[in-house]
Amino acid sequence: MAGHANGRPDPGLSVTLYTNDGQVIASERADAQGLARFARPAGPFYVLIGDKRGDTSEVDWRDVAPRPTPATRSPRP
Repeated sequence: MAGHANGRPDPGLSVTLYTNDGQVIASERADAQGLARFARPAGPFYVLIGDKRGDTSEVDWRDVAPRPTPATRSPRP
């Protein structure tokens, strides 16, 4: 789930999967529940979650569960 640190989902966040050399694999917007679904890539990848303000959070492939689990963005400092 893409959302806020308080656990609220944030629909519309951009969620983009990249190869480790920076090529885009797939890109989606989080749905009303804060979920974006992708087929899991075979090799290493990372995920960037971005909001409308331009803030982003990066998630390494090792931290991505094979099925949906809650994930949140850190609050802005």
